[in-house]
Amino acid sequence: MNASYDDIELVYRNWPQVREESERRWIAVWNIELAGHPEINKEIETELSAILTRIVRAVTQLPEEEFTVLLDWNAPHLQLQTTTTSHLIGSENMSAIIEMFQQVDQRWGPIKAIQSQPRELWPPWKGPKW
Repeated sequence: MNASYDDIELVYRNWPQVREESERRWIAVWNIELAGHPEINKEIETELSAILTRIVRAVTQLPEEEFTVLLDWNAPHLQLQTTTTSHLIGSENMSAIIEMFQQVDQRWGPIKAIQSQPRELWPPWKGPKW
């Protein structure tokens, strides 16, 4: 039996615009709204970038892959500028994006919205699937 569109739950997500900065460098800016007003230390960028790069390298098995993050904080809004060596929307980066959301939620959360949408529309809160 084939599933009809009535049986499928479609989820529309407001993905950030992705632009190519240079060859093999893709930039996107994620807008996250936090429920509170935590103190955010920009020095965490290095640690967060290292965590996300390790994930992307493990998924791709490519040692040159990178996933770096720059933070801009204006409570309760957090912007995360991500720079990746593979296109952000590629499957290589999905695990790192989920981890980025989890890191933000654990360190400074809870997250209220991602890209002006309730966090419940995004993984990991909306299941592991994209």
